[in-house]
Amino acid sequence: MEAVLGAVTFGFMIGLSGIVPPGPVFVYLLQQSLQRGLKGGFYVILASAVVGITILLLIIQTSIGIIFSSPLFDLYIGFIGGISLLILGVLIFRSSFNSSLIQDLNGTTPSFSHPFVGGLVVNALNPQVYLWWLVIGIPSLGFANDLSGVSGIYGWVVGVYLSLLTWYGGISYMVSRGRQYIPHKAIIVISLLSGIFLILSGVYLLARYTMKF
Repeated sequence: MEAVLGAVTFGFMIGLSGIVPPGPVFVYLLQQSLQRGLKGGFYVILASAVVGITILLLIIQTSIGIIFSSPLFDLYIGFIGGISLLILGVLIFRSSFNSSLIQDLNGTTPSFSHPFVGGLVVNALNPQVYLWWLVIGIPSLGFANDLSGVSGIYGWVVGVYLSLLTWYGGISYMVSRGRQYIPHKAIIVISLLSGIFLILSGVYLLARYTMKF
């Protein structure tokens, strides 16, 4: 049970690493929350979840159990995953001090007839989504599997989507209530904590898995 809770917590923090840094999806969420209220933000969140689940199902269909059992996958988790977490953690940590999250929402994102359709397009065409899964998502998913098998994978998935709902949902709520700008200090604190967590996780993965070789 503790291992599963650990996988949920790990998935939550890993999930934040992909959504806290501002990007096209983040800006589109803000835009829709301003224009359409909380309902618009919800549809963007739902679209993000659908794209993520689709990618996850594609990963599972590629015999992920066989991949996880390969000794080379340990090296992949430790080296690729560890280095990626370190780099991303340092970048998030450094950008926390000088990030300007929203310059001008008008005209920065494409317009669609429905926020769910727009959310699907913005997510599907965002290379950051696929890069995150390649260098962060899959290695961390492998670590969750190493923690407690299938239960760890489920826990990781729950944690990732809790982070999506918590972070994007909270931002959409604040913006839809008339706050065009997210409190800067809140962004800084969360970004710093996320960066520190990723750095520590990268060091841990490097130490745990690469020492085997």
